[in-house]
Amino acid sequence: VNAPLAFTPLDRKALRAAAQSTGPPSSKEGGGPVSDGEATVAVWTSDTVFPSEPVFVSRPGATEEDDGVLLFLGYDALRRESFMGVLEASDMRERARVYCGSRCCVSFHGHWIPA
Repeated sequence: VNAPLAFTPLDRKALRAAAQSTGPPSSKEGGGPVSDGEATVAVWTSDTVFPSEPVFVSRPGATEEDDGVLLFLGYDALRRESFMGVLEASDMRERARVYCGSRCCVSFHGHWIPA
């Protein structure tokens, strides 16, 4: 099928859950803390990486809201090179970086472009 594909960005069961606070950990864009009053939230940030909006991809058969990975396009200012980043959604641990050998435009929103 040659059609756009969208990964579900959030747990649909949590759509109506009220968040008490949200905000960036610093003046840089990146992952920021979110609290529902009970949960502890992990944050991934870097002084030398500028990330795009992440896309959540759940594991097949996942039963937990954070059972999957976050994919994002990042620009590494030290290497002057872009990469695809993979973070473990449950604890924001960096799983992989795949550098592309050049600089790519990092926008706030991600886009799906069929090949």
